[in-house]
Amino acid sequence: MRFLILDSEEKSNAQMKYWLKEMDDQAEVISACRVEDALYNAVNQEMDGFIVDPAAREKDGKEGGGLRFLSRIRMIRNYHFTGILIMTRLEDAFSLLLNIFHCCGYLYKPLDRDGASSCLDYFYDYALFRRMESRKKRMLYIKKGKGFELISLSSVIRISFRSHETEVLYPDKRDLFDSRNFGRQMLRETDRFVFCNRSDAVNMDYMESCDGRSLKLVGGMGSVDVTRAGRDSIRRYLRESRYDLRDNGQLPE
Repeated sequence: MRFLILDSEEKSNAQMKYWLKEMDDQAEVISACRVEDALYNAVNQEMDGFIVDPAAREKDGKEGGGLRFLSRIRMIRNYHFTGILIMTRLEDAFSLLLNIFHCCGYLYKPLDRDGASSCLDYFYDYALFRRMESRKKRMLYIKKGKGFELISLSSVIRISFRSHETEVLYPDKRDLFDSRNFGRQMLRETDRFVFCNRSDAVNMDYMESCDGRSLKLVGGMGSVDVTRAGRDSIRRYLRESRYDLRDNGQLPE
């Protein structure tokens, strides 16, 4: 997860960054005090959510740059529906800003952690939901003979690297490709896969259970061996996806 904060007030900027890291210590939080810096980061990196003070300053020090940033962000196709959280001292501007920019919510300065809790939870959950949904919808063209076939990455259950080949398992078939590069390309396009061992990457949407040594796939589609490094990767994925782990939050050793 990656968030961008645009706020010219150092104290509230730092507070918000601390709270986001407190919610998700794996999240990348980028802070910007000027509109130009925020726009540069938003264009060059994919953001999952924005927290913006409309009064943030322009390069010349004038206030109101946050409004320009919001307008520019909503014009970028990838950010049409990305979550935006408003924080401001301008109490009368809330309803107008929420309607114009379709924001998730607002916080009034000075910031208060208890008061901000429910709003931040909704903002984070919305960003997480959109991230997961966008990854599910990723499509990829693959070469089949002399033609091409369009596949949905969400339909791929397992990618296995065997010597110089890649085996891809679907719910209704298996494909074998004579190159490992194809499998790597698929993994670059989505974050739904976790390496259970050095050779097998599993789409976590198809995990039925894991006992720490073996991962069982849904629908009786077999199982995959899990190494110690694989268990760590599965734990990390589940935490980042906010799944509840059994007992004390650990997979069995």
